[in-house]
Amino acid sequence: MLINLVFTNTSFALAKFCPAAACPAGATIMDAVSNLDTSCSVTDTTAWGSECLRYCYTCKSGYTKTAVTYTNTECSNSTTVYKCVSNSSGGDDDDDDTGGGSHVFTCSASPYASGMCGTSFVNTISNCSSSTSYCFGAGAVKTCDTCMSGYSKSTKTVSVTGCSNKFSYNTCVKETTSCTTDADCGTSTDWSSGIGGRQSKTTYTCGVLKTCQTSTSYRCAPGYYDENGNGESTSILQLACTACPSPGTSDGGTKNIYNCYVPAGVSITDDTGTYEFTEDCSYKMDLILP
Repeated sequence: MLINLVFTNTSFALAKFCPAAACPAGATIMDAVSNLDTSCSVTDTTAWGSECLRYCYTCKSGYTKTAVTYTNTECSNSTTVYKCVSNSSGGDDDDDDTGGGSHVFTCSASPYASGMCGTSFVNTISNCSSSTSYCFGAGAVKTCDTCMSGYSKSTKTVSVTGCSNKFSYNTCVKETTSCTTDADCGTSTDWSSGIGGRQSKTTYTCGVLKTCQTSTSYRCAPGYYDENGNGESTSILQLACTACPSPGTSDGGTKNIYNCYVPAGVSITDDTGTYEFTEDCSYKMDLILP
């Protein structure tokens, strides 16, 4: 026969949600149920609000462990503790009434308040655009509500001391798209002009793991050369693009000034008349020796 008793402490006036937690060191312990020393072989404690409650964990021979609902006016919710009832009073044997150690509770999430579960969070989340914090038992936990662009929710769990169950939460991870061909991932772009004589293009590829990958390349635009000698790079900072001397030009990705040239068909005029280049003429530096 299961006996359900309610014990009420009326020393508090303001009700709040109370999580089950370990009693702090030096706390004053009070018995949540009666006859502990005569009926219990092992006792355990739990913090409930500002109280530290002692209750039966295992019973002496001839007694049966019975659930007790404990409430007080400090806490808006109740907790379960245990007492040992004499079998001669009609209680049934409890096959689980063995063992020792610390008792754990089934925990539920409640609105976060630092005074209830501290400020040190037991889990980490990332790439969230919004999140919510909770108290889960005696632990502070948090979860992503929405993710930043390009990220999606991934569900994980974390264990919290004193809880028999785990807290399930969301973090945000970079989105990946499955593919079979490069075209499944997007349309690659051709070279397009940017600032400082540079061009860029984006390439979409289907990787070996059948997930889409994106890469961006940069180069010096036609009519420019790279003073750093790279011509093309995956980092725009690696390029120092400089215009070829007039009236010269160059192909895209030119690495040095010697690849600048005046194209065939270009005319120039000086004091002696007008001249036309009949073929491409590369830039050359004349050395004047003493």
